[in-house]
Amino acid sequence: MGHRALLRDAGGVGLISLAADGLVSLQEREAIEPAQLQVERRFRIRVPADALGTQMLRLTARAVDAEGNGDLRQLDLGVADRVPPQVSLRVDRDQTQAEPGREIYVHLQASDEIGVSGFQIQVQDETLPREAFKP
Repeated sequence: MGHRALLRDAGGVGLISLAADGLVSLQEREAIEPAQLQVERRFRIRVPADALGTQMLRLTARAVDAEGNGDLRQLDLGVADRVPPQVSLRVDRDQTQAEPGREIYVHLQASDEIGVSGFQIQVQDETLPREAFKP
């Protein structure tokens, strides 16, 4: 992931820095000599392949002018959820057949490191309506 930092100051930008905290730790600092009215730098941060959707990355950019005045901006980034939920399905008494005219009790259990937002059960490629489920 690449991020650009565009920093401006009428008296001239003399120092820029970027810090990353949380998911990745990074500290980069660069003195600008002579001070410039506008500075742009691009920083590369690699997100670990095993990063989870529950993790955050905070980026902090700072600029200091030739007179020592400073400004900073922060940006919080989440990680895309790439881990699918886990689901299990079973019926009471581990039945292997459904009896005509009788109810069966289906147990669905789902978990996810971020949260489960819903579920559906399909029978012969048709989704059962919510009212078909008894708690």
